Order: sequence, then structure tokens, then C-alpha cells
Amino acid sequence: MGLRPGEFVLTFDDGPNASAEVTSRLLAVLGDRKIRGAFCLIGSEVRKEPDLAAAIFNAGHLVVNHSQTHASLLGKSLEEAIQEIEDCESSLRAALGEGFRSGWFRPPGGMLSQVTSEVLARTGHGLCPLTYFGNDTWSGPANWHPVLRRHLRNARAERAGMYVLHERRHRLWPERAGVEERSRSGANRRWVPEAAAGLIDSLLEEGFSFPDPEEVLGRNSGCGEGENE
Repeated sequence: MGLRPGEFVLTFDDGPNASAEVTSRLLAVLGDRKIRGAFCLIGSEVRKEPDLAAAIFNAGHLVVNHSQTHASLLGKSLEEAIQEIEDCESSLRAALGEGFRSGWFRPPGGMLSQVTSEVLARTGHGLCPLTYFGNDTWSGPANWHPVLRRHLRNARAERAGMYVLHERRHRLWPERAGVEERSRSGANRRWVPEAAAGLIDSLLEEGFSFPDPEEVLGRNSGCGEGENE
């Protein structure tokens, strides 16, 4: 992946999210600390919140294609999977400008398969991988602190990594009514900016660095370089 000892890349999946100003608050957390993150955006959500997508891009963060609908690619044909990526690119262009193209793709759920490899070869996207998933989508405002502890424990053990927090929980089925307001529901993401701030501050204090995500991804691949600037 191109990570070096002491390097930590923070990625945010399934946005943008206007609820509880989650995306805007994340941008403030990163901006205050002068850190670039990678935002893996879903095309259908970008269509709903184009201004938030533009704010992410204009703040200098890496915008990653995370499919149009967040449907699993595992059961799709090659043509259907390619369409998911191309539809997301269309949504991103509508929000960010006709000249935009994301050089990177993260499959929904981070799940890799033969179809994923074939899709990337056909579309020319590089893979935006993960080294650790802390099951943050199961936690809400009342019970998120174990997520932070898991991330820190893994970072200290591995000494480098590309980690994810979800600014929105985007499932393959509809959420139940009112679940986004429950304090222990993973659909309630209002806590994520606070968790991101705590994670970043703890790692900075321990000597970790936060390099440009695109630089890290590009060390082992020519894909995407210069296409997200």
C-alpha cells in the first residue's frame, strides 16, 4: 500500500452526511489539524448533498468512488459492477465539475473479489484498501469509546495503517424509522467527528504522522495521480 512506519491514514466511508452536520464537523476537525483524509463517497448521497461533496473536495481531501448505491458487487455481473462505478463518477462530476475523475475506488463493505479486480482493470481505478476495520457501524453516541480504543490499540501494535470511520451507515436494506436518533444505534453518526478528533490527537501525541492519502496510495501504483487535484 505504500505506508511507512508511523504513518496513519484516516478514511471516511458512506458520505456525505448532512445529519447532525457530521461531514461539516469532520471537515472542521481535519482543517483545524491541517490533515488530509480520504472520503469514500456514495454517488446517490452525493446527488442529495452536492454542496457537501464540493466542500470535501475544495478542502483538499481525497475523493474516492464508493459506488453509486453501495450495493455489494459480489453478486453482480462485470457489466453491472462497472455501471455502479461509472454512475458514481457521473454523480461526482455533477457535484465537482465535468473535469473531475476519481482515480480510486473502495468496494462497498471493503469486500474484494475477482469481479472487483476485473472492474478495476476495466475502469482504470486504483484500489483504496483498508488495513483495519473497527466495527464502528455498530456503535452510537452512547457507546463509541470502545471503537476509539480498538483503533488506538491496533495502531500501536501495527505502527502504521489505513483506517476507516463511517460518516454515514449505509446498509443494503432500509433503516428502521427513528433509529438514527437512538443513542446506541450505529445509524446515529453524530459522534464520529469527536471520535476522529480523539484518534488524531492521541496519535499525533504519540508521534504518528498523517501523510497525504493520495501520495500513500500512489507509491505503489500509477493510478489516480493528478486526477483528484
